[in-house]
Amino acid sequence: MIPGRLVVATANPGKLRELRALIGEWGPVTVEGLDAFPGIVLPAERGASYAENAVAKATAVARTTGVPALGDDSGLEVEALGGLPGLHSARYAGTEAARIAKLLEASRTSSPTGVSPARRACAADASRRYRPAAPGSATIPSSCPRGSNARSRRWATT
Repeated sequence: MIPGRLVVATANPGKLRELRALIGEWGPVTVEGLDAFPGIVLPAERGASYAENAVAKATAVARTTGVPALGDDSGLEVEALGGLPGLHSARYAGTEAARIAKLLEASRTSSPTGVSPARRACAADASRRYRPAAPGSATIPSSCPRGSNARSRRWATT
């Protein structure tokens, strides 16, 4: 059953916007971000998998707020880079622009064509139920395409 109220366990405003739009398709659900609960600190992403990180976030936020929570973790896994940045995508470089530049440079030098197969891997957890998302595959081009919306849409998904 879909709850009438849900907290998205993320401090990322872009991810909150994306998930709020997706959850809105479920029907009438009040979706709140962590900004509605000042003082909540997400646990460090120390899991060995996206699923472990998603479960830790959802569990911590649900316990603290008393409201069902949706936690997630995701990363970009580039074949030519041995699956990097993977679990460490958000910490691959200091800013989003720096992450993109570093990824494009690493892809150019690691692939003879400058193009490398990649996939967006993710997992989500709704407080107690683990529901992995199907990984998508993509290609990292030699230059960064511009998307109209979500971070995950900046790469050409195949």
